Amino acid sequence: MTLQLRQIRQQVGRDLGLILFGTSSSTPAGDLTLLDTSQDSPLDPGDVAERLNGAGLLIDDGTNLFYRQNTTYTPATQTLTFVGTITLADAVYYEVHTEPILHPLNVWPNLVNESLQLIRRLSWRYILLTGRGYYDLNHWTADVSNPVVGPEQIRRLYYLGNNLLSNGDFRLWAAGEAVPDAWTAGAGAVARANNVLNYGNGVTCDATETLYQDIPVGGSRRKIRAAVWVDGSATAAGRLTLDARTAAGSQYTVTATATADGTRQQLVAEIELPAHITTLRVTLEETVGGQTSTFWAPMVWDLGVGLMRRIQPLTTFLADNNLLMYTPEVSGCAMMAALLPYPALSTAATHAADIATTTAPDNLIIAAVAVRVLSWLIENPGIADKTEYAAALLIWRDRFHNRAREHMRKLTKQQQTWEAGERPSFRRTSLGRGR
Repeated sequence: MTLQLRQIRQQVGRDLGLILFGTSSSTPAGDLTLLDTSQDSPLDPGDVAERLNGAGLLIDDGTNLFYRQNTTYTPATQTLTFVGTITLADAVYYEVHTEPILHPLNVWPNLVNESLQLIRRLSWRYILLTGRGYYDLNHWTADVSNPVVGPEQIRRLYYLGNNLLSNGDFRLWAAGEAVPDAWTAGAGAVARANNVLNYGNGVTCDATETLYQDIPVGGSRRKIRAAVWVDGSATAAGRLTLDARTAAGSQYTVTATATADGTRQQLVAEIELPAHITTLRVTLEETVGGQTSTFWAPMVWDLGVGLMRRIQPLTTFLADNNLLMYTPEVSGCAMMAALLPYPALSTAATHAADIATTTAPDNLIIAAVAVRVLSWLIENPGIADKTEYAAALLIWRDRFHNRAREHMRKLTKQQQTWEAGERPSFRRTSLGRGR
């Protein structure tokens, strides 16, 4: 389940008879030709020239990708000649595209990404319940690779336990105070941020400011997980740090650092605490000079309790273009099981983008891309005879539907396994329907 963009294109192109690929033996004539005389060469000396004359040629020089649609084929010497000089080494990866209008740099990546949008996966999202009863999920759409855009994508909501942090939504913040109640400024004072959904406030730190809170945890071995939302400026790198401490001071730390690209994301960190640890320090900070990070909804809970119970009811719907999730009016840490599409792959014409991988199931993504490619070819007015493509589309469409049903059945079985240990009496506790 780690197919590269190139491998997806190779397999679909091979199955549909659209792509030949290999590694060149040399580029002998001033970087205008490509020769492949290897044992597994797709270029056969017994071919007729018309087989590949005018085909498209994709070449990878190790850094960038190049595409030429004016290829001349010389079977006797197993040579492809093209117009437009490309500086190449002797051994380069290449693809011959027998349907050159299906551009491997402009069309193929988009068709693969459109196919990834059809396939769903289960993704966990932590959420701090504040007892308000409903939560606006629109801010999750800022995560462009994994947007929550419809009610049908929210499948489950699980209660994980109380938040070990005090004032986790920063609601308590006296006028004129430098930090919210129950928190301590490690260096400097933090700014109040009010542009976060569902929660009282956020806090904004620059590189000279940190905010921390100490949690008593002594007495037994414990496994703690922490999560916090962070949104940074252009090259910010917000950090969540867990510091295990004894009465004598720091023992060891675990950190989770956001990617320095300024996108909104959730940081998650875990730490195992031996019995002699008395305090867990949770620290929020920005690590890049001149940048700022805004943090909100920090939560810390004890995994050792083994509490993971589904909250009933869970209702999600769109209201005035806002995606709302209604829950019982309880407070604590929770986790959503969201049904999300697989992240899109980069469409850049580079070697790195071409070998980037997706975790989508191999057979499912291959069938999805085959259906999308055949549909594109049938819809394209530049292709005269579409009979063979139409016949192949019927086969691949059935194959995709069968594989998609099997994929969704596995996701359903996973959910049943998660919920097998739920206690029937759980709905009669305080997590039942809110009043």
